Amino acid sequence: MRLLIRLSTISSRLSKTLRKSTLGKGRSAMDTELILRKIRALLHDPPEKALILGRAINGGHEERAKALMERLGLEAVIPEEVKTADRIASAADRVSLKGFPTDWPENPLIVHPLSGKQFPIRSLATVDYRTVMASVDDVFSDVRKAYGDDLEKLYLSLWRELLPRLDAKREEDGMGQLWEVLPADTRVPDHSIWEHRRVTSAIAGALPKPAFLLFALGPVQSFIAAARKTQDLWAGSYLLSFLSWQAMKVIAEAWGPDSIIFPDLCGQPFADLWLIEEKGLHFIQKPSEEMLSSPTLPNRFLAILPVDEAANLARRVEERVRDVFKTICFTVKECVEREANITPDHEWNRIWQRQVENFLETYWAVLPWGEDYKPFLETFRTWCQPMQQPWEFASIVEQYEKTGYAPNIGTCYSKLYALTERGLGSRKATRDFTQHVEPHFKCTMFAELEPVHLAEHTDFGKLREFWNRQMLPRLPLLRSGERLSAIALTKRLAAVYYFKASKEDGGLGWDIETSFPSTSTMATSSFKRRIIEALPNGDLKLFERVNRYTRCVRTLLDDDRAKSAPLPKVAEAAARAHKKIPDRPWDFARLDGDWLFEESFNKRDLQRELTERWKGDPSDLESARKEALEALAELLDFAKRNRLGTPSRYYAVLVMDGDHMGKWLAGEFAPQLQEILHPNVWNELKLHGEWQKLGEMQRPLNPSLHLAISKALRDFSLLTARRIVEKEHLGKLIYAGGDDVMAFVSLCDLPEVMRKLRAFFTGALKGDENHVDWIDGSGFARTETGFQLTMGMTATASMGVAIAHHMQDLGQTLNAARAEEKRAKDVIGRNAFSIALMKRSGSHESFGAKWYYAKDGALHVDTLQCLIQWRDAFSRDDVSPKFAYVFREEARALSGLPHEAVAKEAHRLLGRHLNGRLSKDEKSEISRRLLDEGLLRLFESGVSLDDLGKFLDLAVFLGREENR
Repeated sequence: MRLLIRLSTISSRLSKTLRKSTLGKGRSAMDTELILRKIRALLHDPPEKALILGRAINGGHEERAKALMERLGLEAVIPEEVKTADRIASAADRVSLKGFPTDWPENPLIVHPLSGKQFPIRSLATVDYRTVMASVDDVFSDVRKAYGDDLEKLYLSLWRELLPRLDAKREEDGMGQLWEVLPADTRVPDHSIWEHRRVTSAIAGALPKPAFLLFALGPVQSFIAAARKTQDLWAGSYLLSFLSWQAMKVIAEAWGPDSIIFPDLCGQPFADLWLIEEKGLHFIQKPSEEMLSSPTLPNRFLAILPVDEAANLARRVEERVRDVFKTICFTVKECVEREANITPDHEWNRIWQRQVENFLETYWAVLPWGEDYKPFLETFRTWCQPMQQPWEFASIVEQYEKTGYAPNIGTCYSKLYALTERGLGSRKATRDFTQHVEPHFKCTMFAELEPVHLAEHTDFGKLREFWNRQMLPRLPLLRSGERLSAIALTKRLAAVYYFKASKEDGGLGWDIETSFPSTSTMATSSFKRRIIEALPNGDLKLFERVNRYTRCVRTLLDDDRAKSAPLPKVAEAAARAHKKIPDRPWDFARLDGDWLFEESFNKRDLQRELTERWKGDPSDLESARKEALEALAELLDFAKRNRLGTPSRYYAVLVMDGDHMGKWLAGEFAPQLQEILHPNVWNELKLHGEWQKLGEMQRPLNPSLHLAISKALRDFSLLTARRIVEKEHLGKLIYAGGDDVMAFVSLCDLPEVMRKLRAFFTGALKGDENHVDWIDGSGFARTETGFQLTMGMTATASMGVAIAHHMQDLGQTLNAARAEEKRAKDVIGRNAFSIALMKRSGSHESFGAKWYYAKDGALHVDTLQCLIQWRDAFSRDDVSPKFAYVFREEARALSGLPHEAVAKEAHRLLGRHLNGRLSKDEKSEISRRLLDEGLLRLFESGVSLDDLGKFLDLAVFLGREENR
């Protein structure tokens, strides 16, 4: 009861203190005692512990840990608070067992922490543990040599640099990538020594009275979704990710980065830059432009902190976030005033102040752990567990009390987290009841906010004139017709005026990517790539037409209007072609896709937009316009006659979201206890009757599961999503915030990108080539240097896709993609996708299905692979597109007939629409692949005939020449 009162009191008090900016006293940097405690916690188990257990090591692994401390110039001692932290961390992470040795080096096995799938790994019997120990010694000597007696650097290096430094010695010690997965407890090999060390360090820093701090920042979806350009989508996600880092940085500076359990900051670009530039580490590489441009941090974090510091730290976090946000906004404000030649008055300043002050939302909850697990469990069961339901967790604790090591408060980690989540939910439900009036007119990005203006521009006519004459001409990143609020201007301009601006100009001086392709550039990307790839082949006529077209467009237009950032794969093609034909491929690649369509050269629109550029004789503008149109017509005609195709007018927006991620974080999908134990251990345990039933119970949520989820989402965001979308296919990643992905994709690669993103998210892959295996995937993805942890085969994700005309309003397209994602989750039932085809004519049709369907434990049909095969068949003209129309017409009559009758009629219809040039064997093979192993299996799996008709229409559309 006392526990809940404390949480309720904190939640209630937050509503009063949330807006206050007064900071209380508290630690802002780690002191020597804390750093030493954390170093010893990180070293209490040596990295190679799994390899030396049971070996002839004097004093065992504890003496080995002390030897490593001495190698760093420290006193060889493991203090009592570190031992206490180790016991708590072990209780939180492991099944409490006494005995049951595994002889792990002879029977090495790891368990996927999220799916519970077991993986025997190559025998370590041939690895000389003494060589491994020598590698560890060498790395520790390097660290000591690099950082000397600087304790903070030693601590941070042990947290961030030790694993990659050891990994770099993989060829010398024969370990390969096994360093990363060496288990903390060989009997429960579902979490590594690295996770255990970090959790132990976090708890050691928080003793004697640890507490959870759960902090959340908003608004999220509404801030990201408000967009008028593709860059706006990225900018919203990036700003929130940066503010989240600023929040976490307060904790990292005061109590160490390992105090944050979720997300795991190890390897995050913002954190790495902090370690290099502010803390002086130099064994890690500075994040690349690509990495630093990736908004990957979520808007919330969970930390373990001393209870006496937690609430005060939460207020300091709030203060830091608000201060940084104000700094960004008012830096943008000063730049706008300078560039647009604005003399700010009271109205201008008041709008900025009001909107910036009131925009951010912050929520937090603090939960003290307490010192004894029994009173906590009694309280939790009384208030949170339905009395009529059996409580599995109590059975697990009782068994630990009988046969394992004595439980402690760490055993209750899952229930402590559950209660903290409830506290945060209560806080969010507590309204602050602060009303903010936004008078006058609406911002064109955030309709609930007022556009910025001076006092004299209070009627709409004057407001529009102010923006058209003073703001738009002087701020190139703004678009015609826009009137933006302070928040919208910050979102649009912060990348240039704050993140990329030099430190002398009030910015950060970061080298980040801020250019994004327009929707027209997205749609035309496959055509542009074909043209660029053909240029080096020596066709003089193509070269002349591309050259003339590029020159005419650049003569007609300002650079800001003519250019758009090319897709990475188009830029890659241009770079290759540039080696043979300097400059021309790049000039063509950088032109906005708009200018590949005749309607973009509308005379009246250009006269209005280019008034400043063509101030002289109006006939000069008209002459330049006509010449550009002629050059375009020549290029398109040549391309069509030479089988280079025509520009597509359509592109796709996809949004993918992990299913039930809140439940994953709460441990509701954790594997069974028997799945995470080494088989040698379980084979002995199950002989005891009480363990037989316990083995079928779910593993309680543990801190290493939080770290595993964070690692899987981090690597998917930073490494996998961008590689699939941008390096392997024609697409542009807008953001990947863990389980949440948004990307723009060319139609030529759409099904392939969708399929890969979903498969790599959960590791539905097998073999060195990462072949998709929906049924028996490994849960890992192969990389050039080893493997990468994913969410595992028991996790799923859903995706929504909108295929839209390049001129359709971006907001409508985004709303459609999100609606399809919601349909995939709510209507189709998750682990699914849904695609909306929105034609310029106004027709709107959706097809959705599961990613795959299984039968008798085996794969029955891979839906997107089936779509790819039908698309290619239509594209190659193996099948006439008329088949789709005829099938839809016949589907009405076939509805309700047995599967055999539908199959017979489908074969008859397809036979009539196969290309006559095909041999009899070829026709038979196509029918088998497209119908028997494809369309008819979808029908057998529950996809309706009406939906199959939509499926075929989609395949026809994707197979059109301009979309390939």
